[in-house]
Amino acid sequence: MKKKILLLVTGLSSLALLVACSNQSNHLSQTNSASSVEQSQSDGSESEDSSSSEEKKVDTSAYDDIIRKYQTAVADNQTDASINPLVVTYARSQTNPASTVYAYYDMDCNGVDELVFAFKPGNVFKDYMITDIYTISKDDGQVIRLTDGLQLGMLGERMTLAYLKDKTFSYYGSVGATAGGGSVYHFNNDGLSLVKNDSDSGAEKADLSS
Repeated sequence: MKKKILLLVTGLSSLALLVACSNQSNHLSQTNSASSVEQSQSDGSESEDSSSSEEKKVDTSAYDDIIRKYQTAVADNQTDASINPLVVTYARSQTNPASTVYAYYDMDCNGVDELVFAFKPGNVFKDYMITDIYTISKDDGQVIRLTDGLQLGMLGERMTLAYLKDKTFSYYGSVGATAGGGSVYHFNNDGLSLVKNDSDSGAEKADLSS
């Protein structure tokens, strides 16, 4: 099957797209073109089993407006409450710049690819630092921001959200516990929100690069 890849680019820095899919190899590409969203094609497996061929995937084109909003924010130094403003702060930083990357990844394995934004590893961050996660409602196709509110809306500077191998998230501060400790969140039954756990899952941190 053919997999469309969208690449977010700005004139300030070269931004990379890490496509992480649960059923195919990852592809990492980058470009130095200014202020554009480009499309490319990557080949996945042409043969599928009956279960995967019958699976109805939610159309991720609903995410296009969010991607364009991020692109505009970084390029024009403007933001709003629907995205993480730190992407603009770090893109404009002269001393500690950091590029923003995004990926489609079905984090709860419910057939809906989440849209995940993160700071790319470099001088500022050693690992991918999640800044925003969006999902799509199967019922009406509405895009929903999962990392919102007083708690999860503080990601990227002093607060970290680590994706764990059991499909939960560890939420901790700069002086708090490492992944697997602190507060733990999981997807609710319909996959449209993150709910705080009563206890630590104890799962290991997942490698977002793979």
